[in-house]
Amino acid sequence: MQTVAGVRALFARVALPLGFFAALLLLPEATEDPALRSVVPWFVVLIMLQVAPAMLSGRPDLFSPPVSGGLTGAFSTLSGLLSFFVIGELRMGLLHSSDPNQTADVAIQTILAMIVGTLGHYVGFYSRFGARWRVLFPRMGDIVWSGRRVLLVALIPAVLFVVAYTIFQSRVGVSLFDVTELARGKETWRSDPTLSWMLRGVEMGFVPALLYFTWAASQRGNRSLLVAAVVCVLVGLLVLRLGQRGPLAFGVLIAVIVFHYLRRRIPIWVFIAVYFVGIVASNIMYHWRVDDPDTPRIEAVSQVIDDPAQVLTTHEKERQRFIIMAYIMEEFPDTYPYLLGESWVGMVTAFVPRWIWPEKGESYEWSDNRIVFRISGIPAPTPYIGVLYSNFSWVGIVFGTMLLGFFHRGLYEWRLREARDPGTNLLYALILIFFAPTSMGISATLQYVVPVWLLTRLMGRRAPRSPR
Repeated sequence: MQTVAGVRALFARVALPLGFFAALLLLPEATEDPALRSVVPWFVVLIMLQVAPAMLSGRPDLFSPPVSGGLTGAFSTLSGLLSFFVIGELRMGLLHSSDPNQTADVAIQTILAMIVGTLGHYVGFYSRFGARWRVLFPRMGDIVWSGRRVLLVALIPAVLFVVAYTIFQSRVGVSLFDVTELARGKETWRSDPTLSWMLRGVEMGFVPALLYFTWAASQRGNRSLLVAAVVCVLVGLLVLRLGQRGPLAFGVLIAVIVFHYLRRRIPIWVFIAVYFVGIVASNIMYHWRVDDPDTPRIEAVSQVIDDPAQVLTTHEKERQRFIIMAYIMEEFPDTYPYLLGESWVGMVTAFVPRWIWPEKGESYEWSDNRIVFRISGIPAPTPYIGVLYSNFSWVGIVFGTMLLGFFHRGLYEWRLREARDPGTNLLYALILIFFAPTSMGISATLQYVVPVWLLTRLMGRRAPRSPR
């Protein structure tokens, strides 16, 4: 096995530079648009940096922060590049200027910001200083997980889920077994912020499901794990009826991370294939939710799964992550002055739910989750690098991503310290997926990480610590 791993690592070290060198030479010649031709090499460099931790390490850990973050980031970058190739030119409608040269300058500046952010995160993660941050995380290895205690503790969020879902079902007006009317589910809560408690309660269904799945993954038998997987799928289908795809995708990903560390390591190529299938499913659910009278649903779904490039470009067209980031780079500081930390002011009210204060979101016009909406009118989340740049320019990108790298290194070292503990691995997955120093990241942490940590503590039974 070591020989095979060594050959694979050597092949990756040789094939990666050769492949990207060929891409630098050949891809610019695949378009006749001069602006796009000037931008393509920068895209290639960014993708190379993003996949480097996965390709250049002898035995990469799939769900270490640089590897998993780099692979998902490379998917996003590749999707953005392919979307420009599909339309045949470097076109970004949100930008004020229609001059191709200025558009190319903004695109290159945006890619440079992403390159600097990627390198800043690597510096933070791979430095020795980041390992000391493991003291920020709680000791979990002395808590004994038993099936009976897990079921008792899981009853608390399960009851909240059942109550919230019962109320949601009474409002949505379609059959409980109908998972096709996603638009109806979203209409139930989207226009009324006082129903945020119902939304949170329904999404809370993943907490007992993941607790049970984690316990089953820590056992030797496969029967309990199969039952737990079925429970997670059922909860995911029920939550999907809210009209949101994110909770289902994150729930599945967290279960995969737990399985990866407690049962069997997942090869990187399997993760890439499954991630691509997930993008296909996301596209299908989006077109199924958005009922276009001019295009039947079945026809719309078939259009987004014709070929791999179409899958990725459709995903990028819906989210417009690169274009949104470029728009932020164009607007700050030419149109708006740097925010100098104003976007984080709203976090002081993170513990106040919207069903108590419905106007909370509108009270801070420059809150990080409202920056894009404030300057463009598009209700899209602001990328973390975009938050850093709109507040503190390039200095913010460098130090903000480096600090996040320190945090991720401490998180990873904390998991390694108790690598077989169920609670440690579950919390690691939750923090890795949900936490970010943004409003959405803090909100998700309060919704998932904190309840799981408290419920794990409520299990109560502790094993005696062995002397060092």
